[in-house]
Amino acid sequence: MSRDDRNGEAFIVIAAMMPYIIWSVFSAYLRMKKRASRSADVFFKTMVQNGMPRHEARRLADEYASAFTIRSIVRSVTSRRG
Repeated sequence: MSRDDRNGEAFIVIAAMMPYIIWSVFSAYLRMKKRASRSADVFFKTMVQNGMPRHEARRLADEYASAFTIRSIVRSVTSRRG
């Protein structure tokens, strides 16, 4: 088997795996967003219970939940590489 044949087979295997990889990454991201949303709700309730004004608690909880975006994740990964 020549080197070109092996490279072609590797490309086919990688191409066949791409839908699974994309689905896995996307579903992991959605799970993370759901957990962040739940955590923001707990964060908000705890701050209100401890006497923080509701509007300030909501602003901070929303800011916490919005920190988990695709853009921020990609930015943090690329900034660590170089």
